[in-house]
Amino acid sequence: MRISHPGSYAVLWSGGKDSCLALWRAWNAGVRVGALLNFFDEESRRVRFHSVRAELIGEQARALDLELGQYQTRSDNYAAVVADALHSLKARGYDGIVAGDIHLEEVRQWNQRQAEEAGLELLEPLWRSDARELLNSFVSAGFRAVLTCCDDRWSDTLQPGREIDDLFINDVFRDGQFDGCGENGEYHTFVFDGPLFSRAVEWAAGEFRRSNGFTQLDLVPASSQSRM
Repeated sequence: MRISHPGSYAVLWSGGKDSCLALWRAWNAGVRVGALLNFFDEESRRVRFHSVRAELIGEQARALDLELGQYQTRSDNYAAVVADALHSLKARGYDGIVAGDIHLEEVRQWNQRQAEEAGLELLEPLWRSDARELLNSFVSAGFRAVLTCCDDRWSDTLQPGREIDDLFINDVFRDGQFDGCGENGEYHTFVFDGPLFSRAVEWAAGEFRRSNGFTQLDLVPASSQSRM
């Protein structure tokens, strides 16, 4: 990963393992990370696809001791909201953004265009990395993540509420039926602890929802659970 500028960067943050591992690798490469950028659905107040509540993203940011920029989006204004957020970032003196893309060229190019239009550099610490190596490095570093949304076609392995660990990694790569890191949307995750965190993000398992061939687990902030 080549860094053109030594200034501050923000991470495009979904709350999942890939954005967290991108943050970890950028941090270890000497990148000055000052903020997280998170975009969530205006109606559900959850991160799209990951199905994670916006307030849990806030808990992650506090545990990481990083500034958080959160933005509400709709399907008809997502690109415009991202563009505004990146231009605002540039106006505040940031030099670039960090993304957790692995091999989806179309997504990487979209992020590249958005960054260039805002005058920012795009760093991709995970780009073209081996999927199994990424998961192994995530677990061996001490990060912990739980599956939040899974494709029902592989329900024997991909179960919402399951934690990413060595057994999960072995199961994912046992038959090679799907992308090991879930790059094609096979599964999504929420990271709740690890070497970057000052404390674990406490959560409780809420209800399961099934829709369009996917099962989602609603993670409830522990603070909300205690008030029930």
